[in-house]
Amino acid sequence: MSLKRTSVENSKLAEGFSQQSYMKGYVVAGPPSAGAFKKHLYRPTTLRKAYDNGLLPLMVVHGGVRNNISWMAQIQRLDYYYYLPLFFDGLRETDHPYELFARQGIHDLLEHGGDKILPIIPWLIIPIKKALNTRDPRVICTTLKALQHLIMCTDKVGKALVPYFKNILPMFNYYKNKNIRTGDAIDYSQRKGQNIGDLVQETLEKMERYGGEDAFVNIKHVVPTYQSCMTNLHNLHNLYNLHNLQNLYNLYNLHNLHNLYNLHNLYNLHNLHNLYNLYNLHNLHNLYNLHNLYNLHSLHNLHNLYNLHNLHNLYNLHNLYNLHSLHNLHNLYNLHNLYNLHNLYNLHSLHNLHNLYNLHSLHNLHNLHSIHNLHNLHNLHSLHCLHNLHNLYNLHSIHIIHNSYLAE
Repeated sequence: MSLKRTSVENSKLAEGFSQQSYMKGYVVAGPPSAGAFKKHLYRPTTLRKAYDNGLLPLMVVHGGVRNNISWMAQIQRLDYYYYLPLFFDGLRETDHPYELFARQGIHDLLEHGGDKILPIIPWLIIPIKKALNTRDPRVICTTLKALQHLIMCTDKVGKALVPYFKNILPMFNYYKNKNIRTGDAIDYSQRKGQNIGDLVQETLEKMERYGGEDAFVNIKHVVPTYQSCMTNLHNLHNLYNLHNLQNLYNLYNLHNLHNLYNLHNLYNLHNLHNLYNLYNLHNLHNLYNLHNLYNLHSLHNLHNLYNLHNLHNLYNLHNLYNLHSLHNLHNLYNLHNLYNLHNLYNLHSLHNLHNLYNLHSLHNLHNLHSIHNLHNLHNLHSLHCLHNLHNLYNLHSIHIIHNSYLAE
């Protein structure tokens, strides 16, 4: 391998299809490069000439980190028909300070231009096309950023650029897929916005978004490999709507489930309340039954007490009656004995006196009876009292006679 490599290095180059190409010791050289990405030289721009002649109302402000420009006139009062194409023509500059004037001047003019920009669009197409044709990556990145700012600066600028896509976009086919393959390394150009492939894709997407309905057709005609971002956006929008609809449906189901859970809890609470009321009613019923039972028991005890009291009273009355009967019997027995004694006394000693006394008693009773019939109730009472006195007198007399009899 080393001998073969040494022989190739020592070989001479010969053009293709020449006589030397068939000789020993010659190597046919490959075809030359087409130069598609070779930088093209440019002539001095009008921006350089204007600055060198002192016709630009601005100056460089040197800062600690980066340089900036300072305008010596109000930007709103500048003639945009003259200065805006002038600064766009300076996009091809790569030397300082012309590159700074072109880049920063375009952004300041677009920021304060407003409605003055739309009529100047046809005068900006040729400077943009010349800047892209330089094939210089630094110039192309600056031009793409300026073009993006131009599309979004005001309304209808994107639609006004659609007829000029055939002049601007052919160079995009060269750099659309020009990305740096770093593997697992870090590419700092992405952060700085210097990756041409990403800038081309972003510019095409902004042209489609702000260019209206015909933008995609014109872009596809010049850049066939471009895929619409609006379709993806539409799909993402549909997916987002579907996701929102799904979330809304889940929220609705969760809300229904929550309502159902609340109704279930309310139903359980209602059942618990009814059960509690039924339990209270049952307790009240038991208490009422207990109260009735207590009242019945109290009434029964009262009835028993009343019966006992009645029985006690009856027993007392019976005893009293028995006692009264015994007293009456005793009195009767005493009277009988007394009567027997009296009769005996009358028979033995006072038979004549007793007869006389009986006649006198009958006479008095007859008189008293006559008086009793003739007099009123008051007189009857008096007579009754008199009768009682008479009886008492008789008893006293009998008692005296009995005592005398006992004494004899």
